[in-house]
Amino acid sequence: MAAVVPTSVQNTCGIYVGRLLEIRILAGYRTPQEVHELFEQIAVELTKIKEAQRVVVISDWRFCPPLSDEISKLLRERVAGSHPRAQAIAAIGSKDSPADVVRTLQLIQETKNPATRLFFEVPELLSWAHPFLTGAEFRRLRTFVDEGKSMQLPVANAAPRSGRSAPRNCG
Repeated sequence: MAAVVPTSVQNTCGIYVGRLLEIRILAGYRTPQEVHELFEQIAVELTKIKEAQRVVVISDWRFCPPLSDEISKLLRERVAGSHPRAQAIAAIGSKDSPADVVRTLQLIQETKNPATRLFFEVPELLSWAHPFLTGAEFRRLRTFVDEGKSMQLPVANAAPRSGRSAPRNCG
């Protein structure tokens, strides 16, 4: 697969297939407002599916730049108290990520939501998510994580990101 050459760095979220909510964190979050915008966009995306349907949330943090202590705390709080419609929530990170990002992800996993999991390897994420997803949703998840693997971002995430059609800016 050819590498995706970024054209703008932004965080995105969207429901493109079924009940799979994809969140990619490329720009990180610098202000509380950006975190709140993420959760506002998630609410917008949830309007795309029936209210009774539960979603599977997958967030890709592999290219997230460093986070401040304030933002890490806010993210933990928002994830712990959110997603009442989530059947399952998973994050994929990189062990090469800044320590504060890895720490934030680990603390999110330790929230009181038993459906929240953290992964550092794509095969493990796929294996865990498979039972929650339809065939089409699983194929879309594979595409989503493969897109992330093929991105070539500099360490500081200064280069832009290109995306599939119509990514939703999430902060």
